[in-house]
Amino acid sequence: MDISFIIPSFNGAHKLLKSLPSVFKNILNTNCKIIIVVDGSTDNSIEILKNFKNDSLHFINQSNQGRSLARNNGINYSESEYLFLLDDDIRIAENCLKIHQEHHLKFPNSILIGKVNLEKSEFDKDFQYYLQSSYEKWDENFQTRTLITIDNFKFTACHLSLSKMTMDKLGGFDHRLHDAEDYDLGMRAIDLNIPIYFDPDAISWHNDRLTCKQYIKRQIEYKRSHKLLENLQKKYKKDVFIPIKKPKNIFKLMLLHFLKNDFWVKLIDDNMLKMSSKKFKFKFYATVIYAHTLKGMGII
Repeated sequence: MDISFIIPSFNGAHKLLKSLPSVFKNILNTNCKIIIVVDGSTDNSIEILKNFKNDSLHFINQSNQGRSLARNNGINYSESEYLFLLDDDIRIAENCLKIHQEHHLKFPNSILIGKVNLEKSEFDKDFQYYLQSSYEKWDENFQTRTLITIDNFKFTACHLSLSKMTMDKLGGFDHRLHDAEDYDLGMRAIDLNIPIYFDPDAISWHNDRLTCKQYIKRQIEYKRSHKLLENLQKKYKKDVFIPIKKPKNIFKLMLLHFLKNDFWVKLIDDNMLKMSSKKFKFKFYATVIYAHTLKGMGII
């Protein structure tokens, strides 16, 4: 099966050093290609890629155009029958490619999403264990290969595969979106009755050591992207968007106003609650994130 890995990267030299070796192991004795789209990086990404000296590795060096266009340009460059999309900070298990190939032999016109864990060996903050628990909670209803529908919708482009013909049918990623482009692609697939599967055996690890401050910033960007997507695709709003709202309960609102102070984020990132019970601190982390997301969205 002819497959191209498509990996967009912006200033990700240090990430590629950790993620690419896992892809090289998967493609041994295959004719697969790896296409890295260097999206206006100012680090030493090109030098790093040249040093790998692997005939399967190709790269596109372009001006910064954003993740959606970077993926689209990599897809257009590929001549393979199938596409395996990864982010530059994703490390895949040694049997991952095989699982994707076997899936597409059975379901050739479908999309397969793999399981993504956080890279625990890289954790340097207690907060990152909270993030891992949220990953696990997200996956708890997907213990076997599962068909994704509007009722159990989950979709990420950081680890998925599909045929190029299917991607052409979808029309690629919407370049107007920066954080919800994969969400939009998944919704369009459902609209077109393209089957989406999640397979927990296709394992990968995300080397994403976010602090609480960084995670809040990402959540705000994500919510804003969803708002943009609502405006672009009015039909999606009623289906799966969960708007972030100010609570009506006056006591909850007072608590959120109290916790929106930057002091609490610093407290978390300084590991000051590390010795607290897991139940308490994880609930506290979630509430602080909620308060600061509301603050960042101008709701409180």
